[in-house]
Amino acid sequence: MVAYGMWRDTNLGVPQGSVLGPLLFSVYIADIFYLMNGTNICNYTDDTTLYSCDREVKKLITKLQQSANHLTKWCQENHMKLIEGKCHLIIFEVSKEKVNMRVEEVQIENNDNEKVFGATLDKKLSFKTCPNTL
Repeated sequence: MVAYGMWRDTNLGVPQGSVLGPLLFSVYIADIFYLMNGTNICNYTDDTTLYSCDREVKKLITKLQQSANHLTKWCQENHMKLIEGKCHLIIFEVSKEKVNMRVEEVQIENNDNEKVFGATLDKKLSFKTCPNTL
C-alpha cells in the first residue's frame, strides 16, 4: 500500500488522478481533430463524439462512416482501444428510415435516443426522454 504523497516509479503512462494526466492526454489526442473531413469532433476527457449535417441521410452516413474509419485507424496506430460497446448512432431526422454503420467489426444501429455527455437526446429533439428536473 502506498500512502498519499509518496513517490512511486512509473514505467508507462501517467498515474491515475495526477494533475498532469488530463493535460498530457489532451496533447496526446490533439491530432485527431485534423483527421476529420466533412465531420466534426467533440471531445470531453476520453469521450469522443463525431457529428455532421446533411440533407441526405445516405451522404451523412457516408461521411460519418469515413470519419469512424479514420478514427479507428488512428486509435490502432496510437495504441488506443476503441470500445465498440460504447459506439452509438443517432440521426436527428423526421424520416423513419432505419440506417446503420460499422465501427471495426461491430454493426452500429441508429437509435431513437442516446445519452451524449450526460444529456439524453432523442432523434426528434423533443427531450421527452429526459428525466424530470426541478
